[in-house]
Amino acid sequence: MATPSTLQRPTVFVMKSNDASAVLTDLKVDTVAVVGEINADRTLYHFTLSFFNSSTNASVRFDMHPSATNLNDMFRGIIVVEYLSYPFTTLAGGKDWKPVAPYILKLSSTYTIGDISSAIFEKGRDRYRFNDLGQGCRHWCANIIHDLEVLGWAKDIEQSFEDWEEESSKLLGPRFLMPRITGVFY
Repeated sequence: MATPSTLQRPTVFVMKSNDASAVLTDLKVDTVAVVGEINADRTLYHFTLSFFNSSTNASVRFDMHPSATNLNDMFRGIIVVEYLSYPFTTLAGGKDWKPVAPYILKLSSTYTIGDISSAIFEKGRDRYRFNDLGQGCRHWCANIIHDLEVLGWAKDIEQSFEDWEEESSKLLGPRFLMPRITGVFY
C-alpha cells in the first residue's frame, strides 16, 4: 500500500494542501476520468487522470507532463499529484476551440488512492519520457486505464476508450491527434 512517503519519489511532485497526507493515501475512489484541457497556445489538449469518489466528488488528479528540470532530458515525465474538492476540471470552451468530453470509467469496486498509487508505481508508470515535442500524455493515461483493466479493477474498457478517442478526434480535428502520440516508459 502507498503511504505519504511512497509518493516521495523523483518522478512525483505532490501539490501541498492541508489534507494532502491523509487524502493521498486514504481517499476512497470509485471512478476515474481522463480529462483533456486545451494547452496555452490552443493547439492541442493535455490529458490527466482524476480519480474521484462519486459520492463526495473529492478527487486526486495525476498529471504526467514533461518535467523540464533536467537540461539533458527535458522530456522526462513527472507526475504532479493534487487533491481537488471536485471530480475534475471542466472547461466551457472558447470561440476558437471546443472542450473534450471526459472519458469517465466506473471502477469495479472502491479503491484508495494508496491502492491506485501502488499500482502505478509497481508497473513503473511513473517513469515516462514524452516525444521530442513534449507530447504523449494521452498515451500515458491509456496505459494506466489498460493496467486497471488487467488488474480487474475495470472491465471491457479498452475498446470503449479507443472509441472515445476516435469520436473525440472526429469532433475536435487536429487538436486531438490520431493515431495517439506516444512517449516511452523507461
